[in-house]
Amino acid sequence: MLKDKIKKIIQFILNPRLLLCVGLAWVITNGWSYVLFVVGTYFQVGWMIAIASGYLAFLWLPISPEKLATAAIAMLLLRLLFPNDTKTLAIVKGWYNKFKNRLKKKEDAQMLKNHKKKLLIWIIVIVAFLAIIIGGCAIYLNDYYHADADAIAQFTEDSRFSPQKLDDGSIVYAPEDAMTGFIFYPGGKVEHTAYVPLMEALAEKGILCVLVEMPFRLAVLDMTAADGIPEMYPQIENWYIGGHSLGGSMAASYLAKHTDTYDGLILLGAYSTADLSDSSLNVLSVYGSEDKILNLEKYVKNQPNLPDHFIEAIIDGGCHSYFGMYGAQNGDGTPTISNEEQIYQTVDAILELLQ
Repeated sequence: MLKDKIKKIIQFILNPRLLLCVGLAWVITNGWSYVLFVVGTYFQVGWMIAIASGYLAFLWLPISPEKLATAAIAMLLLRLLFPNDTKTLAIVKGWYNKFKNRLKKKEDAQMLKNHKKKLLIWIIVIVAFLAIIIGGCAIYLNDYYHADADAIAQFTEDSRFSPQKLDDGSIVYAPEDAMTGFIFYPGGKVEHTAYVPLMEALAEKGILCVLVEMPFRLAVLDMTAADGIPEMYPQIENWYIGGHSLGGSMAASYLAKHTDTYDGLILLGAYSTADLSDSSLNVLSVYGSEDKILNLEKYVKNQPNLPDHFIEAIIDGGCHSYFGMYGAQNGDGTPTISNEEQIYQTVDAILELLQ
């Protein structure tokens, strides 16, 4: 008798449909926070770490009801996804009825009502908490720096290029007979079109430029955005990748796994957390003397990740935001040169590397 019960319990637990539903329920109530924490820690994204840490602390509270919520969601998913699995549903229903009967024997109707109220309150609290997190993320992701359309239009009014827009939103500037290509990752929470002036200025010098559009304007959400781009332009002999700020760091991390495809890296107000020191890559690091966004302590700390022969260019009077055209960035220094001048100096530094 005991052997049969143990066998039934094992068969129930190992039911792949039940395991799938429990797994999905766990991801909904718990798993996402662990993933968010790991990703945030790896890529040093503060808001991810903060949200994940807060929720994980909540999960470890003694009165945290996530296990009950996970079980309830798992059973709901089982009923929705596998309504024909009557055997498993019958076992769950039997357990529920036994639990309910025990409650009836041990507690009066009022106590059972109180339990239901508490359960409802906890469900409301969990839903409200998740809504706050999701709402906070939505507000954060939609609060970004917009491209300065007027400044960009003035800068590019004499442009001779008609950019091509790819299906993923990326913008391509393709000069005739270009032999060198440059894939650019925008800065975090900056509209990618803010870097159109820089791309057009490089294209005017014969460089094929691909300005990547990132999901929610965060390169950390699509570090592999460069995948497949070199294959689209087989005539290009030399490929470089780079980016501004967070985009530069993510480009470096991507490059660490694709050193055979690229000839070099271009960092604008950024540093590499990936170790490229043993590579033969050509690396250029550019930042402005008045840049107050770039963490110079981390910049210096991560310099050993670059090859010994890397080139550093400091733009006198330049700031963090002037690699693009999106206005002043909160916390940045006060530039002593114009936005246009910083872009032209950046182009000159890049061309010196490429040539």
